[in-house]
Amino acid sequence: MMRIIECVPNVSEGRRAEVLDAFIRLLQAQPGVLLLDYHADPDHNRTVFTLIGDGPALLSAMLALYEKAVELIDMRQHRGEHPRAGAVDVCPFVPIAGATMEDCVALARELGRQVAERFQIPVFLYAHAATREDRRELPNIRKGEFEGWFEKIKDPNWKPDFGPDRVHPTAGITVIGARPPLIAYNVNLGTADLAVADRIARAIRFSSGGFRNVQARGMKLEARQQVQVSMNLLDFRQTPIHRVFEVIRAEAERFGVPVVGSEIVGLVPLEAIAQAADFYLRLENFSIDQVLEWRIQQALAERPAPPAAPSPPTPGPRPRALRRVLMSLVTRAVEARLEDADILEWLRRFRWPDGQVRCPHCGSAQVRAYRSSSRRRVVFTYRCRSCRRRFNDKTGTVFAQTRLPMARWLAAALLIELGAGRRSLQRYLGVDRATARRMWNGLTRDARLRQAMVRYMESALA
Repeated sequence: MMRIIECVPNVSEGRRAEVLDAFIRLLQAQPGVLLLDYHADPDHNRTVFTLIGDGPALLSAMLALYEKAVELIDMRQHRGEHPRAGAVDVCPFVPIAGATMEDCVALARELGRQVAERFQIPVFLYAHAATREDRRELPNIRKGEFEGWFEKIKDPNWKPDFGPDRVHPTAGITVIGARPPLIAYNVNLGTADLAVADRIARAIRFSSGGFRNVQARGMKLEARQQVQVSMNLLDFRQTPIHRVFEVIRAEAERFGVPVVGSEIVGLVPLEAIAQAADFYLRLENFSIDQVLEWRIQQALAERPAPPAAPSPPTPGPRPRALRRVLMSLVTRAVEARLEDADILEWLRRFRWPDGQVRCPHCGSAQVRAYRSSSRRRVVFTYRCRSCRRRFNDKTGTVFAQTRLPMARWLAAALLIELGAGRRSLQRYLGVDRATARRMWNGLTRDARLRQAMVRYMESALA
């Protein structure tokens, strides 16, 4: 059985598109490793990458990532809502298939040793790789953040597991470990009052008397004028997503604050989504074995491999040429078949899933809608009764202040998912260089929106 290990490095950069592009291209080029997902958050100024591979390939890929991060990130200039202590802030390994937790612990310790030797970065081991009980929890190590670690490291109790007894001047420290799968889950609240998010976070996290497997804190989303309860769910089987969500919603109601949405950062096990479906649909005698994709996966895993048969090579189009044809066809199909009115209707549902439009400037739900239409499109504009400001469906999104058809934005989202860069957007979408750069930067930073756009487009074209 193939050995598969997941690696989820968190890098302290979520805003500079050229730096993110360098990281993405570096990881995509690593042999024996697949980059499954990346989520860049400009408010947190942080990007979470998800990769899979075997031990040696992941070790090589992570050393390359550390080298690039030391080159491109200066923690002295870093600002963001999320707590952080280093350029590569945390790097956990997770056993997925054919690998044990002991394999991941050994991999974490070998990576820590080499990172310390090559880059002179202090390395702290956490979770199952921890060498001391007080270092098992990540928040304990990260407390004080980059700025506070220059004094903290002088304490003999905080001697690094590997590396020098001094903080790297630009890369800070790093935390490396091995853990089971966790879910990074955030719930956004319809208020700009950070105190509300802080109080709800205290109510649900284990360190304050809440759920055993929940780490949580309140954060401010400046661009959206909202606050967020940001969480790590350490064991979704013991503390499922829906249970945490319902408690947050109940706590928010006590303050008269609505839940305006939630997000999963990175990837999530199918079983966790099935748990939520079971709860909200009131399913009787439901089992994960009833999920079609799960059963197909299990059947394929149990099926014996067919004997290998050599086959002569067949001529065909070159991969690069085939990619160009695919991108051109995608762009034409999207713009020919999808109307702006339909896409804007989807955007309204995506932004306000409960049907209640909220002001992007102040978060108020006291909004008056104005509808106008022409031969090709229907446009909604709004006026907030609280702050008196006007806005539309695009305000506060990457689509704001642009006259491009929404179908072209959808095509851009899919092209980026297929690996297109800024020049490819310029070529296939027929836009100028500045517009292509703005589209690529905006959609790359907001992976949740981009992936939702692709899912909508696929269903609409189908």
